[in-house]
Amino acid sequence: MLEDYFSLRISENGILEAIPSLIADYIPQMEGLPDLVLDLVQDVSWDEERSCFEGISTCLASFFCLKERFCDGEMSSALGECSQPWKHVMSDILFPSMKNNFLPPTSFLSKKVFCRLVDLHDLYKVFERC
Repeated sequence: MLEDYFSLRISENGILEAIPSLIADYIPQMEGLPDLVLDLVQDVSWDEERSCFEGISTCLASFFCLKERFCDGEMSSALGECSQPWKHVMSDILFPSMKNNFLPPTSFLSKKVFCRLVDLHDLYKVFERC
């Protein structure tokens, strides 16, 4: 089930062999792997399907979030070969992905959870005239 639904593979020996790739070119902070495993063990209710899916989704979401405690100065991770500048990760990978792929529930519109402030493309049009 884990591999089919979440691309998360754990061997019969309990070794984490694969994690999902959620966003192209985004490498999560691997320092968080122990926290991911601990959260999967402690926070997921494995008995009931719906709560199991929600728990696994929450654990993966927490793991894939960019965390300041793992940033090393300008880099997104202290692990050299996996690290990218965090500003690049935010501006060139995460924000464009959110802009193009994030589909919030329609209830967010009525509750005004999100509101559009400005579109950079529209700003360029305005300032081209000046």
